[in-house]
Amino acid sequence: MFMSKNKTFSVARNISFLIKLKEVLLILILFISTHAVCGQTLELTKFENKDFTFKYPSDWEFDDSGATGSLITVLSMPDDADDMFRENVNLIVQDISAFDVTLADYAEVSIPELEGAGAEILKSTTFQNPARHEVVFNIEQNGYDLRMIQNYLVENGNAYVLTLICLRSGSDKYWEIGQKILESFTVKHPKADKKLPR
Repeated sequence: MFMSKNKTFSVARNISFLIKLKEVLLILILFISTHAVCGQTLELTKFENKDFTFKYPSDWEFDDSGATGSLITVLSMPDDADDMFRENVNLIVQDISAFDVTLADYAEVSIPELEGAGAEILKSTTFQNPARHEVVFNIEQNGYDLRMIQNYLVENGNAYVLTLICLRSGSDKYWEIGQKILESFTVKHPKADKKLPR
C-alpha cells in the first residue's frame, strides 16, 4: 500500500492512483489505433523544455498536439506507400505528487496492468543513473503483433512513462533507434535557489 506524505492512503486514494494507471494504458491502446496509418538516418534533433530533454532522429515526425493523450510522440516515416504502421516513441506524464510513490512502487503496480491487458512480459529491469525501470513485452493490439519497451521514471512529483512501439515482424533498425531515444531521455532537477550574500 502506498503511503501519503503524512499517513497511509485511504482505499479511495489507492483506487484513484490505479485509475490513473489504467488511463495511461487506455491512452497507449488509443495511440496505436490512431497512428497505424496516416531511408532512416541517425542525425539527431534535441528536444528540451523546463522539465526534461531527449533526442530523436531528425527525419522522424514530432507531435506535441496531445491529440492521442500523449504529451509528446515521435513517429518514424513510412518505408514506402504500402507501409501501414509507423513505429514510434510516446511520452505520458502523470502528476503523482499527492502520492508517496517510489519507482519500485510504480513498476510494481504498472506491470500487472500490462499483463491484465494481455502483455507477455519478456524482461523487467531496474537501471541506475538515471533511475528507471524498463519493461520489454509483446502484445497484440488492434490486429497488430507488437513488441514494446516501457520506461518508468519517477522524478519531481511526476511519473514519466516512455513507450517504444514496434512491429515484431518489423526491421531491427526501428527497435535500435527507439532504444536510443529512450536512453537519451533525461529529467531535469530543479535548481536550488541561491542565497545572495548579505
